[in-house]
Amino acid sequence: MILNPSELTQATNRGEEILRNILKKSFPNKNYVAIHSLGLSEHSTKPYAEADFVLITDFGIFCLEVKGGKISREDGVWKIGYQEENKYYESSEGPFKQASGTVAPVLKKLKNNNPTKTRKFNIFWGVVFPNDIFNIDDPEWNNDQVCDLTKINNFENFLINLGEFTKKHFSERRIKPEGEINFEDIKWASHVLRRDITFNNFKANEIINSNRELIELENDQVSALDEFIIGSERRMVLSGGAGTGKTLLCNKIVEELSSHDKKVLYICFNKALSLNLKNIFSSYEKLTVGTLHSFMESIVGAERISNLPRNNAYFERDLPDLFQEVVLETIENEEIDNKFDALIIDESQDILSEDIIVYLFQLIKGGFENGTWFLSVDENIQSQIYSRFEADTLDKIKRNGNCVTRKLYRNLRNPLKIAEKANSLFPDLQLPKPSRDFNSFLKKISYVKSEEEIEKLKNKVADLLNNGVLAGSITILTFSSKNNSFLNQITHIENIPLRSLERTENNCLNWSEIGSYKGLENDIIIIVEAPKTALDKKQLANYYVALTRTKTECYIFYKKNTEIGGT
Repeated sequence: MILNPSELTQATNRGEEILRNILKKSFPNKNYVAIHSLGLSEHSTKPYAEADFVLITDFGIFCLEVKGGKISREDGVWKIGYQEENKYYESSEGPFKQASGTVAPVLKKLKNNNPTKTRKFNIFWGVVFPNDIFNIDDPEWNNDQVCDLTKINNFENFLINLGEFTKKHFSERRIKPEGEINFEDIKWASHVLRRDITFNNFKANEIINSNRELIELENDQVSALDEFIIGSERRMVLSGGAGTGKTLLCNKIVEELSSHDKKVLYICFNKALSLNLKNIFSSYEKLTVGTLHSFMESIVGAERISNLPRNNAYFERDLPDLFQEVVLETIENEEIDNKFDALIIDESQDILSEDIIVYLFQLIKGGFENGTWFLSVDENIQSQIYSRFEADTLDKIKRNGNCVTRKLYRNLRNPLKIAEKANSLFPDLQLPKPSRDFNSFLKKISYVKSEEEIEKLKNKVADLLNNGVLAGSITILTFSSKNNSFLNQITHIENIPLRSLERTENNCLNWSEIGSYKGLENDIIIIVEAPKTALDKKQLANYYVALTRTKTECYIFYKKNTEIGGT
């Protein structure tokens, strides 16, 4: 949470100092703002008043009155302060009237600046007693509006509950916010109330906080490899949904085997993922990394395929047939004397064609039954992207491969609400459980005319860059095909090159078809060219994949009044 002022130049009372220290540590991954000591010149009953704290969040604005020391009320008179030190005062007004009285001038100030933006916010009040247990009941307030000694150390929970109470309070009076609150709205409200608040590099800091948690989670996940790396198991099928860490675990195995001078074949399906893996493992000379098709081409040789057109028949029939022929020839002639020590396949659901996998196993020492191999597979949604998954083949491998099968159940990649959003697209499936503490919501940006989407996309990317986000931390994913996407028309955003992901280039923004980004991830994912009609099965699967690529934030651009905007 951004605290303004960040440091005090003069002493404040002890109660407010306690809350300041708590606010500095609260909501570290959120773009919330806490304004300390906000002067209110337009108070309805006083020529000048002050709100101890005004908190601006994406679920409301809250004016908080803070009272340190002991709190008591007798015959309508409040006694507040450190009575044992004889430092206290008495008042008939009380802290609750003080707090509630600050709402109207805050509301008025915001309305005078922009009535439309103001209607996005519920604005309410609360009271904080950091040194005392408060158990006085009164119709003047609700317990959810009081943060006392028993709640102060879980201030985030108090504020969230205050937000829920506020929402219910206004809903009962048929008052609802008009639109979702985004980062720009929080910045606007903050600057209206106090203009010197700075948001430099906030998004960059948010990414740092997100990745710090991811590192901790990933280290925990590595324990799943103990059976394979340390134990006696040398053949494993690992299944799990998006975000469970399958690629990470494949990488760890490859790293371990390669560091012991093993000759490893590491296969995936997507070209973009293979380029990323080649970059990660460039120092290992005995490691072969590639897509299924690029590896088959290397085995077949350029001469045999030079005259073949690169169409669907080539990838689905001609190249696999030639690959099988060459492997059989070399086996018959006993020419394979330098087989691989291990085979690792990531996203195996796109490769598990029996006509192909059998021949890949022929290329490793010990083969299918006695060799070292590791297959990661998502049998559910991601298998629908290319529709290549052969469940029968996987069952045969599990039955006959003298292997162990393991499953991952937790989504450790995506922020909590985004993971929940992705899972909600397939309510009948048991998908990985969202397991991160870091949280952010899917942010939806609508447009009316198609040309507005491009302009709004450029503005959003520019905003992220201006908030300290590195170009390499942003990936734009499109529902459209690579050749038909409007992203082909954009060469630069904010003087930074925009390139298709398959074109490796430093210091640029990248974009990709959604399906081609399977197995990859980035801090910021922006989804564009969303369907304007009802989502079919494959489009729904693509939407799921796109959402589950993000580690920190996700945005989707959609045409107003289309189905995906409400999905």
